[in-house]
Amino acid sequence: MRASEITTSRPAMTVLNALSDVVGRCLPFFSLPLLLFCTAWSSTGLAQRGDSVDQENPQLGFQIGITGHYRVGRWTALRATSTKARDQLDGSMCTIETTDGDGATVRYRSAGPGELPLVIPGQEAAPLKIILAPRETQSASGTPGNTVIVTRFPEVGEPSEGPAMIPDKMPWVVSIGDPLGLDQIGVNALLNRGASVAVSRIRVSNELPVSELAYDGVDWVLINGQAGDVLAGATDQQVEALIGWVHAGGQVHLSLGEEGLQVIRAADWLLRLLPETGFGRDVASGALDTVQMDPASLETITQSQTRLEPFRGVRLPKTTGSDAVGQLLIAGRTTRRVSVPIAARYHCGLGLVTVMAADLDQAPFVDWDKRGDLVGRMVPLFDETATETSKPSLRLTGFSDLAGQTLRTLDRFSIKRRTGFAVVALVVLTSIALVAPLDYLLVRRGLKKPLLGWFTFPTVVVLLSAGLIYASSPREVPGRREEPASEDRAARRELASGLELNAFEFVDLDADTQTGRGFRWTVAYSHPARELDLQVAPSMDSQASVSDQLVCVTAPFGYPGAVFGGIRVGTNSKPWTVLDGSGDFGAISGLSMSPRSSKSLATWNRFDCDLPSTPLQRRRGSELLQGGMINPLPVDLLDGLLIYRNWAYFLPTRLRAGETIAELDSLRQKNFRWQLSRQRALESASESERWDVTATDRQDRLMEMLMFHQAAGGERYTRLSHQPLGWLDMTEILTEERAVLMGRLAKPWFDCDVQGLSEAQGSSTDTASETGPTTMGNVKTMVRVLLPVIQTRR
Repeated sequence: MRASEITTSRPAMTVLNALSDVVGRCLPFFSLPLLLFCTAWSSTGLAQRGDSVDQENPQLGFQIGITGHYRVGRWTALRATSTKARDQLDGSMCTIETTDGDGATVRYRSAGPGELPLVIPGQEAAPLKIILAPRETQSASGTPGNTVIVTRFPEVGEPSEGPAMIPDKMPWVVSIGDPLGLDQIGVNALLNRGASVAVSRIRVSNELPVSELAYDGVDWVLINGQAGDVLAGATDQQVEALIGWVHAGGQVHLSLGEEGLQVIRAADWLLRLLPETGFGRDVASGALDTVQMDPASLETITQSQTRLEPFRGVRLPKTTGSDAVGQLLIAGRTTRRVSVPIAARYHCGLGLVTVMAADLDQAPFVDWDKRGDLVGRMVPLFDETATETSKPSLRLTGFSDLAGQTLRTLDRFSIKRRTGFAVVALVVLTSIALVAPLDYLLVRRGLKKPLLGWFTFPTVVVLLSAGLIYASSPREVPGRREEPASEDRAARRELASGLELNAFEFVDLDADTQTGRGFRWTVAYSHPARELDLQVAPSMDSQASVSDQLVCVTAPFGYPGAVFGGIRVGTNSKPWTVLDGSGDFGAISGLSMSPRSSKSLATWNRFDCDLPSTPLQRRRGSELLQGGMINPLPVDLLDGLLIYRNWAYFLPTRLRAGETIAELDSLRQKNFRWQLSRQRALESASESERWDVTATDRQDRLMEMLMFHQAAGGERYTRLSHQPLGWLDMTEILTEERAVLMGRLAKPWFDCDVQGLSEAQGSSTDTASETGPTTMGNVKTMVRVLLPVIQTRR
């Protein structure tokens, strides 16, 4: 065909040009009516749903996090800031929708009318929908009368400039009062570089969180002389939230000069964060007062060339001797040459309180050029052992944190058949070889019957499909306990088929303050598609040591990124619900699981415990313990260690509940850091076991590293960071006043009920009763008990 035969004729081109000219001239006249029609149609659709959508203001009358700051994957609170938002919230049941780390929609429901539930954003700038339903409807869907507010969580930005997401590696400080210059660390106007520390400054008492979970992700809380009005106006709920966070492992820095002492007298509940000896008794009697202090020791520590004027500070309790309290950080003298502590650190439950006997927000420290260095010593925000060694592990494994290795370990299930890439490649090559050469060489060349291919090809496809279906079926686990056959148990076995739950549990108790926390990380695997209703509660055995349950909530855990490894997987599954955790258990409902998929969940538990507090004895002038000890737990402790400072005492393999060890000197002792790194002495040197970032089968060793990462050397040893689960690290607790009793429990601390099907860890020889639990998956439980230590006179 010639080119002239496929070209458009001249009359046709003339017609096309005329039509395009007419359309171009008429389009502006039709665009405005078309836009108005689309707007009216969308508004009609919203009116038909009965929802009132408010998107006028990006904040929409609600503040996200603490002063607009939050972390991905951490509990985040919302607070009504406008009169309109408070009126809408008053008397309404609230449901908040967002997405988890897998992209699925999650609903968080409030416990009662007028309350805003806490949520966990699964990604940066995650969608956020607030549904306010009248109390009489109590519905989370778009029923008539509901108010629906649609927005998003803030993106990563400069925390000093407004609401922003705070990255994992950026320290986060909540300042009640003056931030002491922490908000200026790393600021460089020439390089257009912002601060390297995120500071959330609370200026009014309404901004204080009302739940201890709302402090999740906060590294330090600063309290100084400018916090008087804020703390004095705090409600009982806000007070209990801050104290509960410290008891659960939070850290507070308190400035106690003349202004700081007035703050304590105005908000006397702060005394609950300080040891009674030297603080509570003296403040109540009015004996606690300030003294004039010599700044020479501060000038020496900070290597200052600028003279610092004398200042007034509180006389802190002695940190040496038989009646010592706290750990000495900076020693100094008064202007009368009397030795006094200037800075000390005290235990408060599982947390720490650092006290500086000076008003760092007042003169002469405000204009002192070394104030930042001094605050940096008191508030250690950066890990000095952190190195760039995590990059090779990221290339090797896909994750850069111990949380990622833990997730890989929990994501190994006994019922899931593991197929390597080589096997998959072999199956593909075999299928190609059977279809193509078999049809050509055997059917056409050998038998010379081409029509026979209509039989051989379907036969090969059916056989390969049958083999692949068998390979993808769940494995039968030997030794799995079976229940007696009955009608209801048959249904329960059908539900349990293809379902397995692996979990790590960490339980910490303080025998001094009688407080405790529990954390369970559960990864559920489902072979077929199903919906789960899961409920997690402390078991009957653990209830023997618990006097009051404060918080127990279950929610999604993990988010996309280098910390956990992997990528975000989008899903179109319907929303699932996180139920309120103010009761004795945490529950979720309607969790949709795709075929052959897993889901990561976590349970946070806070409680008051009831343990015998028998102090251990320490030799004077020595780091070794003497005398005996008793197991304060109501359950047996397996493979236990008694850790004091840098020494580990190996307990019997099974230390029974209430069993007493007469003399600790009779136990085998070892350097605790050597124990963590499995270091052994050679003839002229020592050798440590290298940490394997790819290992997923050494669960006990991984749990030890999660609990004492810094004691083992931190990133220098593991080449992994420790961010999402860093609060589990108790290295800083290993001081002269505390010993840690650590071991493994034979049975889980929590009971997990899946649609009426319970699971608990037990031996395969146990026989199941009619109401007993069923074993599913692998559950490891580690417990740590903080025991007080006193110094003997001899």
